[in-house]
Amino acid sequence: MKQFLLDILRQITGRRFQKTKLIITYWANVQRNDHGLDMNTVEEVFETGRRVESKIKNYGDYSISVSYKWDENNKHYVITSVRKYENQERRSFISTKYGKRF
Repeated sequence: MKQFLLDILRQITGRRFQKTKLIITYWANVQRNDHGLDMNTVEEVFETGRRVESKIKNYGDYSISVSYKWDENNKHYVITSVRKYENQERRSFISTKYGKRF
């Protein structure tokens, strides 16, 4: 019955209500640290980011991309890459508004 109700909620809202198990690879963890990101932020991007080849989420003047793959043997997702990008549109807007060059 519980699973049935969760399926109904997922279909109505388009969201999953069960926590997905994530594993992060060594190199993705190195990238995460290089960008100064904590694991909670990476998990948030994975859960709520839009899906491209990886999941991406915008945060004001930067975006975070999390690439992943499904490990069929262990039945969990493996984060393979974490990237941080500066949003060029926002930087361009600020430079034209305030006369600054980046």
